Amino acid sequence: MLAILGLSLIALAMRQQQANAGKSQRPYTGKSWYPHLLLIAQQRSIPATVALSLVRQESNGVEIARGSSGEIGLFQLKKEVALDYARITGNAADISNPNDNIRVGLWYLSWLRDNWKLSLHDALQAYNSGIGNFLNGKIQFPNYASQILDRAEGWS
Repeated sequence: MLAILGLSLIALAMRQQQANAGKSQRPYTGKSWYPHLLLIAQQRSIPATVALSLVRQESNGVEIARGSSGEIGLFQLKKEVALDYARITGNAADISNPNDNIRVGLWYLSWLRDNWKLSLHDALQAYNSGIGNFLNGKIQFPNYASQILDRAEGWS
């Protein structure tokens, strides 16, 4: 009886392993900001895997990352985005703080999607290019959004 139960558990584990083949584990689960990202992504109706993939693309999860054009933090935000956030929402944010960076980064992505009536794919392209460049067809990295969405799908 125990041998049959043991074989059944092994078979179940093998089926689960096969079902998860090709899918990698979500990154950053041990980071202090991870639960905050999940919460804000849910509030903004952005799949958590997309938010995580965007962080991977922008900063590789480095909280203190700085870009060559002055971008800051996990979501590589420019100070102008933080000023827009403050003007539109009435809330100030310190984008060098990881939790504020998450809040503003996911607000910005959802604002692009909702304000401009964009698909998530196009909102990601606009996030990377800037909305003006996106609307004028000036997209520097045409595969940017697809890379983020493909990675996110692998983490689902």
